[in-house]
Amino acid sequence: GIAFWETGELELALEYHKESLSISREIGERQSEARDLANLGLVYEALADGHQAVIYLRQALAVSREIEDRRSEAQDLCNLGSVYLLLGEHQKVIESCSQSLAICEKIGNLETAAENQRLLGAAYQETGEIERAMSLRRQSLKTARRIGNKRIEAMTLFNLAKIHRSCGKMRRAENYARASLKIFEQTK
Repeated sequence: GIAFWETGELELALEYHKESLSISREIGERQSEARDLANLGLVYEALADGHQAVIYLRQALAVSREIEDRRSEAQDLCNLGSVYLLLGEHQKVIESCSQSLAICEKIGNLETAAENQRLLGAAYQETGEIERAMSLRRQSLKTARRIGNKRIEAMTLFNLAKIHRSCGKMRRAENYARASLKIFEQTK
């Protein structure tokens, strides 16, 4: 399923992830079940079917909590936050990503923490809390650089450019945009 997802063959990815989920449930492998549910949610997100993505991601979250897998719980909450952002449900982004970020801080998961900070910044920007959004985005940028995650770094720089542009700070916006573009070009 993952191979098909990565090559953009999303319908085939769904088919294989559903088959894997069926097998995981049949043999009682709860951790695999949670992973399969999360993967289905991510494929539905890629298909722009946010409502279906939420259904699978909530199921993944429930299983992750049942088996007390804190890392997967944090990732499931972060994935839900991403889908809620696409759906324009900003308060749900804040709730999901805040819970995930708290778990990440407890278990030392900096990768997911950086993504949560980025998503929270987007949600706060959409609700008009610009200073809070900038603060979270700067935290995300710092974390992404610390762990060497170029994807999150580039996305965060781009988002900082958008915030500064919306505030009329064109020179800063341009600097952030150029830095973002440079990283995107280096990581193609």
